[in-house]
Amino acid sequence: MEEIQLTDEQLRAVTAPPSIVQVVAGPGTGKTRCVTARAIYLLSMSKHSRILVLSHTRKAVSEIAKRVSVAIPSNRVNVSYRRISDLSRVKVMTLHGFCMKTARILGVFNKNARLLKDKEKKEFLKKCLEIHPVFQEIDTIEDTIENCKNLLITPEEAYCLLPEDLAKIYEIYEREKEEENLFDFEDMLVSVYRKLSSNHKLADTLRQQFQHVIVDEAHDMNKAQYEIVRLIQNGSFFTVLDPNQRIYAFRAGGGPLHRFERDYPYSSRLPLTVNFRSTRKIVNSTNKFMGTNIKPREDAPEGKIEILIQTTWEKQAKEIARKIIEITKDYPNETVAVLVRTNLQAATIAPVLEDYGIKSNINVEKHTAAHKPPDTPKRLWEKALSVLKKLSSPPESKGNGKIRVTISTIHKAKGREWDHVVIPDVVDKLPCCKQEREEEEKRIFYVATTRPRKTLIISAAEECYGQDTNPSRYIEYFRS
Repeated sequence: MEEIQLTDEQLRAVTAPPSIVQVVAGPGTGKTRCVTARAIYLLSMSKHSRILVLSHTRKAVSEIAKRVSVAIPSNRVNVSYRRISDLSRVKVMTLHGFCMKTARILGVFNKNARLLKDKEKKEFLKKCLEIHPVFQEIDTIEDTIENCKNLLITPEEAYCLLPEDLAKIYEIYEREKEEENLFDFEDMLVSVYRKLSSNHKLADTLRQQFQHVIVDEAHDMNKAQYEIVRLIQNGSFFTVLDPNQRIYAFRAGGGPLHRFERDYPYSSRLPLTVNFRSTRKIVNSTNKFMGTNIKPREDAPEGKIEILIQTTWEKQAKEIARKIIEITKDYPNETVAVLVRTNLQAATIAPVLEDYGIKSNINVEKHTAAHKPPDTPKRLWEKALSVLKKLSSPPESKGNGKIRVTISTIHKAKGREWDHVVIPDVVDKLPCCKQEREEEEKRIFYVATTRPRKTLIISAAEECYGQDTNPSRYIEYFRS
């Protein structure tokens, strides 16, 4: 078993009395370590304690469950080891997974009801549009309905908040879904909330199932998730969060964060401020950019930040490929990631890297419309293809075909880390990307720049996907 080593800050959070606790954890400060240690610590306090740990993604849940199963607390945590042998008393689940299981137990869905998966939802919505045509993009309609549910807005209430056509299609979608005995992911949240909020005895029964609730990445909770957790927590409610990493506003995430102090005025607020992931230069630059006060670890090396500005997207792509080849020659066993805003960028950069002998996790089907990401408008994909056609053959510095990189959207990269990270297309008003509010844009870039352990490369081009662009003003914060 692996001993969990804790700093003084982490120890204070892990051993806080069972109550309402907010741990404000900056990037790389050990939040997963604290979640793991807290679960083990609470297990040790009672032979009968049952602990529910909730997070947002299966990957995060898998990582936490794995750590809990192999971890023991350090000698600094005064626990009885005899009481931590029964790890079955810790349940680690996604919020949706917990609601799915709870919905089944509570019988909120018909026995034969079937989950409408994401891939099926668009086709189902198209059928609804045949009943009531709406002149909106199908993605906009889907996002609107999902956000209404995440905010616990019913179809009837939607008529007061949305354009009538959108409210009408929401109403039809719900009606048709019920007639075909279907439910979607958001229904799991809404149905469980309604059942528990209208039946206090049932909610109290569920509260008795878990003496302690721990929520990882609590800043990403939407209103429905937050209200459910409020209903099931039993006075021992431990949250780990970072307001600066709220990047799921498009899913109505992060909205309830400001309510925590109001709903729990006597909660404890404990900070984690030492970054154990990144180099001094990266920590100091991200502090300057976001106005935070995270400290690098005492033995953190100085590190490296590079800024690449090219005149065209094609030159930028080639320069990124050359940099990756250089890095992997110097550090052949270290990890490299290219972090982008959209699937279109991922689909465009992957074939360029492959031409340079750099493999990625993207299945490259070069120059084919069949490879168009499903959420990318056709006109943008055609522009991307025209950019790819301009690229000439790679030079002699081509990789040996053994180089591998991870290409990921920034949203999917959240919570992950690599030795070296490249962020391309850091421009104002990226043509293939929906423009977010300024605060959201900053947080997305902050998440990206806090992923690397050693090297951060920020790249921009003065022309992207057939349009003139300007390097982002954010870049200036990362210059030496």
